[in-house]
Amino acid sequence: MNDTTEQQSFSGMPLGAEESQGSNRIYVSLRTGKICQTDSKKQPAGFKPAQTQNKDKTINNFFAKEYDHLTGYVTDVRWHTHKLNDGTVLSGWNVTIDTTKEVYVLQVSTNDRPFERFMNVMLAVDFEKPVRFVAFMGKHKQTGHPQKVLLLTQQMNADGKPIWLQPITPEKWLSRGIINKLKQNLALTEAEENNISRMADGTFNKEYPYIVQGLDEKWSMDAWRNFLLEQVHEFVIPNVQAANAARGVISHSESSSQPSADVPLEDDSSVISGPPIGSADDDIPF
Repeated sequence: MNDTTEQQSFSGMPLGAEESQGSNRIYVSLRTGKICQTDSKKQPAGFKPAQTQNKDKTINNFFAKEYDHLTGYVTDVRWHTHKLNDGTVLSGWNVTIDTTKEVYVLQVSTNDRPFERFMNVMLAVDFEKPVRFVAFMGKHKQTGHPQKVLLLTQQMNADGKPIWLQPITPEKWLSRGIINKLKQNLALTEAEENNISRMADGTFNKEYPYIVQGLDEKWSMDAWRNFLLEQVHEFVIPNVQAANAARGVISHSESSSQPSADVPLEDDSSVISGPPIGSADDDIPF
């Protein structure tokens, strides 16, 4: 990679830039909930039948190989956009993870429920050290619907359990009820106070990137998402660049085996089923 390409991959890259589909990269996503490789046409060795559902209830059938976790050095973070065969446009972050054996690209889509939290947690990562990415299918706290979860860790406790990295900036949900109380100078409950930010003099902070409930009672994450996108460009990507420079070139072993993240495969007759795209993951707040 030349100096110009290197610089563009770390700073100043406009949203919508395409990730190079190099043959030396293994692309993985949260498409079934867990981190997995997918193939839409054939069933490579170790892959199982899988499916997800679109908003219109149509089914996407493909093949997937799931991983319990993926651990390695993050060496690149960049924006990616592509269009599916049904016309759906997907975008999100492509995170290059070097395991010292293979190089993976984890695709975190804007359609995935962990998208905002993922950006927030990436701000807490020490990129000079390996990062473990763990994904699984959880449940929405209120509806019980399936919901993707993506957690990051760089340290285990004395019992060998992961210490999960936490978001840097707290999510704050500004409901119509809170907005009306603020307008009328009414007292807020303790829970409502936790959902707002105040200035040093105690006045309400209007500039905080709230997740806001509109007059139609629908929630908008636009301000929150844009804030986190800016944080990734301003802090995460330069931190990755600095870590690459400090760490130097990563040496690769001659082994081309899959990482220990590989999950033992069960009966090939079973089908991996992912959550509906743009449906269950859209239930907010949680």
